[in-house]
Amino acid sequence: MRPSKDKTYMEIAKIISQRTTCARRAVGAVATDEHGYILGTGYNGVPSTFLHCNEGHQCSGASSLSGTNLEGCAAIHCEQNLLLHCSDLRRIHSIFITTSPCSSCIKLILSTTAQRIVFLEYYPGHENSKELWERAGRIWECYQE
Repeated sequence: MRPSKDKTYMEIAKIISQRTTCARRAVGAVATDEHGYILGTGYNGVPSTFLHCNEGHQCSGASSLSGTNLEGCAAIHCEQNLLLHCSDLRRIHSIFITTSPCSSCIKLILSTTAQRIVFLEYYPGHENSKELWERAGRIWECYQE
């Protein structure tokens, strides 16, 4: 049976997350337009000139619990990388993410045309992201496999 678009893009997000360079959490994202065409992908990790945290060069935030000490972590979140590499921010309709966005990333995404966020699991400590997203009248959806 042919998988749905949601399943397909979530599977791609999971595969993209494997490219992480972060020692704490692997997160991947895929942006699509209203027709389901992929506009970009992103994963979390340190800037391209840094040595990788998950290869023995841990930043000061590497031992912190996920969702905490974001200032000490050198990783750029997958949503930020997605936006940096997206072919056209004005065409984003849906974003498929393995973990729901933090409050900083949700504010960035709110500045795009994205109408729908679909994720696999909640990011701890950032429950206000959902409130901000829904206040804008946009769709917040926990994906059920």
